[in-house]
Amino acid sequence: IHIVYSKQKEGEMTMPTLSITKSATPSAVKVGEEFTYTVIVRNNSVLNPAAGVSVTDFLPAQICVTGISYSTGTTDFSQDTITWNIGTLQPLATGTLTITAIAQEAGAKTNSAAVTADDLNPSILADATITVEPVADLAIYKQVCSAHTLLGDSLTYLVTVVNNGPSAATGVNVTDTFAPNGVVINSVTSSQGGCNPPIGNVATCNLGTLLPQTVATITVMATSASTGSVQNTATVTSEVYDGNTANNSAIALATVDPVADVSITKTVLPAIGVIGSPVTYTITVTNNGPSPANGVTVEDILPDGLILNSASCPVTGQAVTCSIPILAA
Repeated sequence: IHIVYSKQKEGEMTMPTLSITKSATPSAVKVGEEFTYTVIVRNNSVLNPAAGVSVTDFLPAQICVTGISYSTGTTDFSQDTITWNIGTLQPLATGTLTITAIAQEAGAKTNSAAVTADDLNPSILADATITVEPVADLAIYKQVCSAHTLLGDSLTYLVTVVNNGPSAATGVNVTDTFAPNGVVINSVTSSQGGCNPPIGNVATCNLGTLLPQTVATITVMATSASTGSVQNTATVTSEVYDGNTANNSAIALATVDPVADVSITKTVLPAIGVIGSPVTYTITVTNNGPSPANGVTVEDILPDGLILNSASCPVTGQAVTCSIPILAA
């Protein structure tokens, strides 16, 4: 234990020695996260109280104060300044001011505080800096125009990216993935930034920086290449932290119906017949595709003057009806 004695001359005042410290906890947060500034004032004098102690705290811009607590005295909060009137601080006593706040923008936020007293001139300063990282809430939506179409028809997909903020999103990238062999991508364009040539069933676009509350769009032109439900998934990412990843992907479904081109030809031998002699009719049905043809029916009704002897399909009177469940392309 070290004991330091100082002798005061008769009639001489001993000046109180004040100190002020300031800290920020945690040292780094994201936009919208709460943090704390703490100011501690101490009277280091072992003999004399400090009278008229007051602290002025200067808040940085774009800081939303959510709470103020203090161990002694009173406070007044006006705009970006907190005035903490401690009054008299006894020897070796401390006072604590705690400020909870939320940063509304990214950057380094320095909070300065100055303590004064009746016997203190000039004031003593202290500051603390907190690093605020940006936060962006990117949301993506996807629609397909003409969601019900035919095989081989054109499809138009519209991708919409919205930055709900509060910060700007940099390095925004969109990846648009189609079901394998579902479509043939013809072109990809965007309202800002640029898109790469599609690779197989994947299209990618770099939208650059998307400011808060702004929208960017991507248009994908494609041709349907398979039937059934064709799924397409678009995903958005950014260099900036995204606190809500639930809306970073979107799915669009298109229903593609099959298309078949069915043709029929008919021949007869001999071309010139003799009464009472047989003639043979041959019917050829062709599916030119691109899809299989389901439920194909061929009906041949013979005119009067011909007697039907036989057919490779069921006969009813003068009518021959052939059913082909599936005719491949």
